[in-house]
Amino acid sequence: MVKFTSREVGMAAAFGGAAFAFRVLGLGLPGYPPGAFMDLGSMMVDLAGMAGGPIVGLIAGLGRGMASGLPMNDIFLCPFMGVLWAFVYKYVVLAVKNPSRRWFVLVPLVMLLRFAQETEFTYFLSLIQIAPFIPGWIGSIPTVIIYMIAEAIVVVGAIRAVPAVFGWKEGKASW
Repeated sequence: MVKFTSREVGMAAAFGGAAFAFRVLGLGLPGYPPGAFMDLGSMMVDLAGMAGGPIVGLIAGLGRGMASGLPMNDIFLCPFMGVLWAFVYKYVVLAVKNPSRRWFVLVPLVMLLRFAQETEFTYFLSLIQIAPFIPGWIGSIPTVIIYMIAEAIVVVGAIRAVPAVFGWKEGKASW
């Protein structure tokens, strides 16, 4: 039987609720070409995995995926990214002992994983016929680059604002 701490339940509710709300309310950044949209809710899923671990990332991803206009795509992709982020953060980023050097690992990884999520994973899901089409904005490099930079800013800002939640100073995941 899986047991959850009150911290995990709270984080799953907070991050999952925020991810769901961002998507339902259409809060995000306009992209290029016109019509492209960068959803801020998927960033909540990444933060959930980093702060709360794989189960919290999975639950937040399900919350984000259920609110999606492409649920057949996001219901698989978002929980996967929440779990992936938990392990990448714990075993790659926090493995760097010096906290000031961790930024040089974290920022490129954030950007790389955002790029992969916005292009490669979505393309793969369309190839195996889970997503009904390949979204047209995937080819929009300016939108993907802006989204990668925005995600890096949000993640760095969150860690700097509440480093204890992310285990930044200790170099140990809090989950």
